Amino acid sequence: MGAGASAALDESTMQQFISEDLERAEEVLATAQRLVAQEKRARSHADGPGVVNSLHIQGLDGSTFQLPVDDATTVADVSKQIAEMIEMKPSSTLVLTSGGSVLNESLPVLEQVESREVSFVVKQISPYQAVRSFQRAVNEASTTSLSAADLSAIDAVSSLATDDSFNASLEDIPLPSRLKKLTLGSDFNKSLKGVRLPMGLETMTFGVHFDPSLHGYT
Repeated sequence: MGAGASAALDESTMQQFISEDLERAEEVLATAQRLVAQEKRARSHADGPGVVNSLHIQGLDGSTFQLPVDDATTVADVSKQIAEMIEMKPSSTLVLTSGGSVLNESLPVLEQVESREVSFVVKQISPYQAVRSFQRAVNEASTTSLSAADLSAIDAVSSLATDDSFNASLEDIPLPSRLKKLTLGSDFNKSLKGVRLPMGLETMTFGVHFDPSLHGYT
């Protein structure tokens, strides 16, 4: 009987130890869960209410500021915000870098930055760059495939003249928003229906072969 009592006591003791271990494990798990929840809350509010992340932006001119971004924010979106904040001139464009690498403006910015730091430099748009950008717009006939630099270059143009062989529709081509003078070559003979002419356009000259009606544009 003594042996049987001893065996029963050992089993009871083991169950007690197991029960105590489980209670301690549950307490540790609950504490860990509270700490994780606190850390998540701290991170979500680190950059302000409702802000997922914040980038430290620094220009070569010494200007610095913070920009809120999320996972879907592209480099082009950031460039647009910076341009508005520094009141960038229309004849300029931005180049953004992080960690010594130029950022791809079509990709999410958070995938490319290091330590949430972005540097930018303002570059003047040359006439050659403006012409090349407009040529890309003509060839692709879509603003969605154009880079922010291309769109900035196009908008910097105030006077535009095509060569005599140009005869592409202008309907889907992003004409410069500050365009004041437009001269179309002698072979141009496309309708202007659906073309979005800039509000500030003052002069528009056509070649000898232009025949479509200009009703509604005079």
